[in-house]
Order: sequence, then structure tokens, then C-alpha cells
Amino acid sequence: MIKTKTFSFPNTSQEAKACHSMSPHDRPSWKTRSNEGFFRKLGQGEIELILKIKIQLRIHRQMVEWHDIVWFKNAIPRHSFLLWMAVQQKLTTQDRLHRFGIHGPNRCSLCLRNNEDHNHLFFECAYTKAIWWDVCDRCDIPRMTKGWD
Repeated sequence: MIKTKTFSFPNTSQEAKACHSMSPHDRPSWKTRSNEGFFRKLGQGEIELILKIKIQLRIHRQMVEWHDIVWFKNAIPRHSFLLWMAVQQKLTTQDRLHRFGIHGPNRCSLCLRNNEDHNHLFFECAYTKAIWWDVCDRCDIPRMTKGWD
């Protein structure tokens, strides 16, 4: 119950009944889920409203050419997310950390030669290039030599 802008559980059964009879439109239909707490069953109108809001909030963009590589039926969500972040060039590489004011060694931690950025990590670093080329050879995929651009 909310009294004077603070919440408290009802003390008596009368107070509990008063909570459920505030509006004629309310339908108390609670289900229990094995010790995880409670959830209220949504009515059909509420579900339709949520779907309409979701559709309005969703940003519709053109499909990119690499979407099938990242998002496919049996993909592991963690891997898809990391690959999506890499393609977007949003991984926390040293150059991005410097732009956010977090200063540390700017050198690639794998080869210790060049500055670490997305292009270096995925295409120029001798260490990762050897790994990627081995993966490409084993999977019978043509080697990529170009950058993200």
C-alpha cells in the first residue's frame, strides 16, 4: 500500500482487499513461480500495447551485407555479440580507451609493435593474422587482407 508517498505491505486482510478493489478494471491474477517470486499475467490488450510500443521504438535500418555472418540460426549469442561489436568497431581497444581519457600503453599487447586499433588487431597484427589465416585455411575460407573499410 502507498500511504504518504511511501510503500508498505498491507497489515490486515481488509487493507489487502482494499488494494485489489481500487479500480473496476484491475484483475488480480497472480501466478507463482517456484520460489522465484510472483508475476502478473498480462491481458491481451496490454500485450498488444507493448507490441505497438516496441514497433514504434524500434529503429528500422537497411540490412547490412554482413548480417548473415553475425546473426544466424545456431550462432552462440556471446560470439555474435562480440563479432557485431568488432564489425561496428566498438570493442575497447587501446585507441578507443585513449579517446575516452583512459591512458595506458597504446601498443598492441599481442605483438608489442604497433598501436592497437581494430584494423591492427584483426588485419595487421602478425600474431592475430597467423591465427586468422590458420582458421581460414582449416575452414576453407578465402583469406581476408583488407581492413574493415
